[in-house]
Amino acid sequence: MKDWIKKYWWVLPFILLLPFVINFILLIPAFSPIVGENTDWLSFWGGYLGAIISAGVAFAILYIQRKDNEKQYETNRKLQLDILLYQQEMQWFNELKLKSIEYHNAFDQNDIIKLCNLIHKNKKETIQEAEDLIKILVNNNNKVSFAFEFLFSRERDEEEKNILLTLQKYNLAYQALICDVQFVVRILKKHEDPNQLFLYIDDYRNENRIPQITENRLVDIINNFNNFFLTEYTNFINQLFRARGNFHSTLIQKTLSELVSYEENKINKIIKL
Repeated sequence: MKDWIKKYWWVLPFILLLPFVINFILLIPAFSPIVGENTDWLSFWGGYLGAIISAGVAFAILYIQRKDNEKQYETNRKLQLDILLYQQEMQWFNELKLKSIEYHNAFDQNDIIKLCNLIHKNKKETIQEAEDLIKILVNNNNKVSFAFEFLFSRERDEEEKNILLTLQKYNLAYQALICDVQFVVRILKKHEDPNQLFLYIDDYRNENRIPQITENRLVDIINNFNNFFLTEYTNFINQLFRARGNFHSTLIQKTLSELVSYEENKINKIIKL
């Protein structure tokens, strides 16, 4: 109503001045005979203009109500759409939290420790157990990586891209380590001699099975051993153990927490919670 008054403020002065204008017009001599007295015409104009003003006021009120209803309808419609979008995003967000837990668990440090111990024993049964464990780890990693990638198959903003790239870096480091360990296990299973690792290192490099990650690659560790004797084998296992730092649990947990917090804030902005 206030907006309407601001827009049509000139109507009020017009209404106040209208009686004086009518009175002035009635005092002007007519060019032709007029039926009725001045008082009759005053009554006519009073009723006539009163009806117009009443109709105008009613129209103005109806117009304002209609605009308010349209605005309220659009507000309610937007709110309903926002609520629907919020509910859909919350379903996606709950799935994200579940997949984040699975993603974190796929980088279990105990599995790497177990692999180190099995390889260090270097017995036929422990090498076979290590090979079986590697197959399980590779399978788990493929599952969680695909599920996480599928979860973010929609368009991503820059913040999401940066966080996912960080997770991808940790995952590549993990895949590189598992791939290197698989090479070690394959050679040990065939020859049961750590010295044979050095002989096959060039062939393994040429396979190029995984993007090169220079930090703590087992192939680099082996290649740096001038004489790979059994005395250096323990040192090799220790460096294998230290390679876990490239995808340490705390790093992945921190990055996943950042992702979950960012997505939660982003979803809450839909209906301004």
